Amino acid sequence: MKNLVIPMLAKEWSGTLTLTSMGATSVHNPTHQSFRDDGKKEPPTWNSYVQPRKIIITKQDDRHIAFTVKGPRADSFWVGTLSADGKEVVYASKHGTGIGKIEGNRMTGCGSSRGIDGNFEHWLEHYAAWYWEFTSNE
Repeated sequence: MKNLVIPMLAKEWSGTLTLTSMGATSVHNPTHQSFRDDGKKEPPTWNSYVQPRKIIITKQDDRHIAFTVKGPRADSFWVGTLSADGKEVVYASKHGTGIGKIEGNRMTGCGSSRGIDGNFEHWLEHYAAWYWEFTSNE
C-alpha cells in the first residue's frame, strides 16, 4: 500500500443540521424542557428542525481530529478519525456518533444521538437521526 498524504482540514466550516427526533436529545431542540416556562415535563414527541451549525477544527494530528460544533444555544466537543485517504471521517461525542464524507471544501454526514440531560430515562426516551452539510471558504 502506498503512503497517502492526509490533507489538513480547513479550520472553519459553516452549514446546517437537519434533524428528526423523538423527544429532545439536546437543548438545541425547540421541544426541549428548557423552553417551557411552566416547568411541566411533557412526554417525548416526534419532531424535526433545521438549524445553522459551525464546526471549528481545534486539533488535527494526521488522521485524528478534535472539533467543536457551535449551535444556537450551546457548543459541543467531538473527536473523529479520518480514513487513510482523508475523504471520510467517523466522529463521536458524549451523545452521538456519525460518519461523513469530505470532498474539497464540502463535508456532509449523518448520524444519531441520544438524550444527554444526565439521567437514564432521558437517554432511553429521547433519540434522533440527523444529517449535516458544511462548506469551508479556506
